[in-house]
Amino acid sequence: MTLEDALFETSEHDEPTDDILTDDLSPPRRSLGPDPSLHPEDWAIEEEFSATYCRLVLAAERLRASPRPLKLLRVSHHNRRAAADALRRVGVSAWLVTPWRDDAGFFGADDPLDP
Repeated sequence: MTLEDALFETSEHDEPTDDILTDDLSPPRRSLGPDPSLHPEDWAIEEEFSATYCRLVLAAERLRASPRPLKLLRVSHHNRRAAADALRRVGVSAWLVTPWRDDAGFFGADDPLDP
C-alpha cells in the first residue's frame, strides 16, 4: 500500500451513517493532513477499523515500536476520538486519518496544539 492509498483510500468500514455521535465530534486539529509527497519509506502505517479501544491501543503501540519517523493511523470516523485518546495514552504522535471524510489531524504526545 502506498502512502497516498493510505491517506485517501476509502474502505467498506467507512460508510456514512446517521449516528448522532458523529455530528458532535470536533473537527481535526489540522485539516491540511500529512504531505503525501514525503517518502513512503519514512511512514509507519497502521489501520484499525474495529470498534474496540483495546485494539486501537495495540495499533498505537505498534506505531510506537516502529523505527520509522512518521506515523499514520487510519480509523473509521466513529473511532477517531477513541484513537486520539489511545495515541496520547501510549505516548506516540501520529497523523490520524478517517478516509470516509478525507480529514486528518495530528494527535499524540508531541502535539504542539495540545494544551
